[in-house]
Amino acid sequence: MSIDAVKRAKALAGFDLMRLGEIDANGIPNIQRLAVDVVTVCDVAFAILKPQADKLGVSDEQFAEGLGGDGMRLLQEAVLAEVRDFFLKLGRTEVVAMIDQMVKFVAATIKASEARVEAIDPEALATRGESSGNSPASVEFRQTG
Repeated sequence: MSIDAVKRAKALAGFDLMRLGEIDANGIPNIQRLAVDVVTVCDVAFAILKPQADKLGVSDEQFAEGLGGDGMRLLQEAVLAEVRDFFLKLGRTEVVAMIDQMVKFVAATIKASEARVEAIDPEALATRGESSGNSPASVEFRQTG
């Protein structure tokens, strides 16, 4: 990644890679958006890769269309790795540490969410819904604890 790629990400995707530690207008840290917001990741990645995409005649829409779940996951990992490497080479170790912590946070959040979903007892939910007169389809999943 280069400074030119950083400039393209800002101009084309509206995402300033040099401000990962800042919080956006919605109260979300930019680093979190880059780690979990698939639209942001896709837009930033396309901006970074735009010179290559132009040579191949690939539009941003075509780029996004070509990304399924596996491709998007790999793209997220690649973008974070490229951005991390860029800041490491720039000597911005605090940004590298922030990226590393965000990657750990996302992994821990996914693991915790999976555990909560696995703890749901569908039979108990269905029975509770029937006993209260509600159809099982109207039962809401609620996080407890």
